[in-house]
Amino acid sequence: MNLSPIFAGIEHTAAYFVLGLIVLVLGRRVFDWLTPYNLDHEVAEKNNVAAGITEAGFYIALALITHAAVAGTPPLGSFYMEMASAVIFFLIGLIALAVGRWVLHRTVPFSIDKEVVEDQNVAVGVVEAGFYIALAILIHCAVS
Repeated sequence: MNLSPIFAGIEHTAAYFVLGLIVLVLGRRVFDWLTPYNLDHEVAEKNNVAAGITEAGFYIALALITHAAVAGTPPLGSFYMEMASAVIFFLIGLIALAVGRWVLHRTVPFSIDKEVVEDQNVAVGVVEAGFYIALAILIHCAVS
């Protein structure tokens, strides 16, 4: 009984798992960079539900983009080329999320950051989270 195809599948799964963890951590760092407030302080110390919902929406969006980047990668003949393609698609999706956040914050007639941080407006946090998720679904469709 030849077990090498099974172990090759496990190796690829482990590699994609590690890639997924890396891109989620990278995405968190980008989100920290994009937000003018300290997410850890708002969520953990001030118990800001609005900031937590916004952050959760961003994580869901990252997961959708990561899924699209990994699952939507066409077979390129080489596992390393497929991994590189997935990283490129993820980076494009992350840039699109950053641009989308910039557009959202410039098009609403109020300060989203003020509403989330100072007023702790949960409704605004839900709107921002929903925007991230909706944008990620569009990115997912474009990449897949």
